[in-house]
Amino acid sequence: MKIVFATGNVHKLREAQEILGEGYELVTPASLGITEEIPETGDTLEANSLQKAEFLRDKAGDALACFADDTGLEVDALGGAPGVYTASGKGDDYGRTERQRLTIQAILKKVKELSAEELISLAEVILPNVKTDVEQDEIYSYLMTVVRMGTTKLYQFSLPIEGGYT
Repeated sequence: MKIVFATGNVHKLREAQEILGEGYELVTPASLGITEEIPETGDTLEANSLQKAEFLRDKAGDALACFADDTGLEVDALGGAPGVYTASGKGDDYGRTERQRLTIQAILKKVKELSAEELISLAEVILPNVKTDVEQDEIYSYLMTVVRMGTTKLYQFSLPIEGGYT
């Protein structure tokens, strides 16, 4: 069975093909001559996925099955934000750092509202997933210091390194 997958990402295509296994042939819109930009104007990840799949169905015809996905970071504590706004959707990374910074700042703002007990509980959930040579007591001390300082503003500095910036 041939299925059109709304992606130009060869890694994503290969991964989906491995999941589906034999009996399914995934093709890209470009391989069918569909070169128009696939719209992503929905307010949710689900809406964007549906919009992309319907666009492909209209272009490829009903003879082919179509599927699409959309990805984004949905933070429960932020009401699902940034969600669909995680990525630019335009195939470039312009503004990505700023969106990430705004998400982290929003998370820190929520963390500031936690009591010391809630903050320690949060750290106990997160720390098993963190690899560091910093002692756990030091991490708790840093967390409490940051909360007492009251700031959630993050800054980024770029340093020139042989023809590039990091």
